[in-house]
Amino acid sequence: MPEAVTDLRSAVGDADAAIAAGRLDEALQVLHAGLEQAPDDVALLRRMAQLATRRRDWAAARDWAERAVAANEKDPWSHNQLGVVHAAAGDLDAAEAATRAMLESFPDHIAALRRMSDLALRRGDAVAAMEWAEQAVSAHPSDPGALYQLGTVQVASRNLVAAREVTERALDLVPSYTPALRRMSDLALRQGDRAGARSWARMAVEAGPADPWCHFHMATVHLAEGELDAAEASTRRMLDHAGGHIAGLRRLSDIALRKGDPAAALAFAGTAVETSPWDPAALYQLGTVQLAMAEIGAAEAAARRALALAPTHAASLRRMSQIAARRGELESALEWAHKSLEADPGDPWSHHQLGTVHLALGEFDAAEATARALLKQEPDNLAALLRLSDIALQRKDEAGALSWAERAAELHPGAPAALFQAGTVHLAARNLAAAEASAGAALAVDAAYSPAWRRLSEIAQRRGDVSAAFDFAESSVRNAPRDPWSHLRLSQLHLGFGDLDAAERAATEALAIAPGNGAALRRLSEVAARRQDLPGAIGWAKQAVELNPADVWAQRQLIDLHLANWDLGAAEAVLATSTVLRTKPDLLRKLRDAVAQRRGKSGNG
Repeated sequence: MPEAVTDLRSAVGDADAAIAAGRLDEALQVLHAGLEQAPDDVALLRRMAQLATRRRDWAAARDWAERAVAANEKDPWSHNQLGVVHAAAGDLDAAEAATRAMLESFPDHIAALRRMSDLALRRGDAVAAMEWAEQAVSAHPSDPGALYQLGTVQVASRNLVAAREVTERALDLVPSYTPALRRMSDLALRQGDRAGARSWARMAVEAGPADPWCHFHMATVHLAEGELDAAEASTRRMLDHAGGHIAGLRRLSDIALRKGDPAAALAFAGTAVETSPWDPAALYQLGTVQLAMAEIGAAEAAARRALALAPTHAASLRRMSQIAARRGELESALEWAHKSLEADPGDPWSHHQLGTVHLALGEFDAAEATARALLKQEPDNLAALLRLSDIALQRKDEAGALSWAERAAELHPGAPAALFQAGTVHLAARNLAAAEASAGAALAVDAAYSPAWRRLSEIAQRRGDVSAAFDFAESSVRNAPRDPWSHLRLSQLHLGFGDLDAAERAATEALAIAPGNGAALRRLSEVAARRQDLPGAIGWAKQAVELNPADVWAQRQLIDLHLANWDLGAAEAVLATSTVLRTKPDLLRKLRDAVAQRRGKSGNG
């Protein structure tokens, strides 16, 4: 970095490039050098505010933005930057006040009108958001950005047809406007048109080959198709244009985890945290990997670090709920889930997590109410529709379960999970032909959808067609080699037909893909027990309980093994310390009776 900056505008451009690429220390050096020569340059002051905002240093960001406004009160972008800082800090009232002050000086300024629309949307006021967006379009009919904001409100309001129409208007104005091209791709993806989504995404990349978000969105489309290698390639192209970009690093971590490479996933997540230690989303991704590796303590530490940076970060609050649930601490999980929903009432995954905990507690009415509340916000939310189908099925209401499943398939014809759910209901009703047809429909959409292959294997086994059952299980492994459940299905078949070595190999493969997987550990325990190796079986079962303390079946298996080994004290210890078994009173009573009966036999002997 030169000691003096000869061209302030060049310094601004260099700082912008460094900030966009995540090279924040480099940007800071450029800006400091420029401010030494021009301490009141508003462009440099605004970039200092942007830099502090990226680092979540809200006090410094506000100070720099206010200095920019004071340096030139007639500069609309300095006022805008102050609003950006307040909005990023979550102070929506201050952001609105700053934006209204901007409008007093600069009536109908496009940035201010769009900001007012965005703030209303964040508050859940779709009507006001629409009014501000329409005002922006009226004042700036030839600005594609105004039309884009209007489309954003329409997407949030689930009016995808109107969003498409207004996005097409933006493209009529500027055919190469990349945000609108990405929006068209996103809309196609939401409507199950994967070919259309891919086509629009490619057009966005062609129109903006140096725009990192175009490559990022292309990766999103590839992920929707299960094309992990292509998604990785697109993400790496994004990083070629924006080296060290936090979103790209998180995406590479996610892809590595999906590929069953937790070591690479952990490395990318660690780099993301090192690059942006102030970013709660980076810490969330790190925790995601750690949780997948059954490192629950480390995942909790990452979530708590994220919450120290952003106490209302809904994803991290959900993570704390997930961790508590994994530990069998369901009341704590419920409390964290409520906090997550309070932090972001519009977050569908917070609703879903709350419902998941209610189900774990056996509270079906509460779980149903949570899913229905989500549907009021998002009438076509797939997770909520599937949840309601599952709840109806658990209540033995097969007609209701099928109705919800069919609604999911109608609204999401391109989602294999939606098509698959009807088969789950049919299987419960022993309608094997209909269940088989649902699995085939899911595979027609996504040939690598492993649950459908496993379902076909199960149906074949129920029909007594052992050869087909193995063929379908092997197809599941072949089409989704990094899916642990595919290997476990194959392991189950081998175990059922007495091939203990093959069952062990398949379960070991599943455990290598998903360290800490409770089902894989239980399977290895079962194999050891079949070999009359009780110490080995108990060792695997203990691992399953330690790594998955909320797994009822792992605890039952461990108790049964202790009883088989006549270690009644160990069995009683598991019963005494288990929190999750208390949510299953019938099972708990049965296990206590088994221990008492065995103790009685021991005393009589």
